[in-house]
Amino acid sequence: MKETIEKAGRIPTTLDKLSGTIVFLFFIESYGHTVFDEPRHFSMIESLMREFELDLKANGFGAYSNFLTYPPNAEPPGLPMEHSPVGSI
Repeated sequence: MKETIEKAGRIPTTLDKLSGTIVFLFFIESYGHTVFDEPRHFSMIESLMREFELDLKANGFGAYSNFLTYPPNAEPPGLPMEHSPVGSI
């Protein structure tokens, strides 16, 4: 974690080159639900999440989280599950 934080500190932090363009950034992953659903797990990251939210707001950004629901054994239309770009959600 420390190494990742140090690397992140070397990344440019402004979006000036976007010239005010609205940007939506999506993260889709499959393990996060348990972190938010289980109080014992969420308690381990809650302060980090609150700090992240405050940092975003202080810099004019916002965040929204939600969960995708997908039938567990369904295939996306036209793509077998093992070839789907989002995999099993």
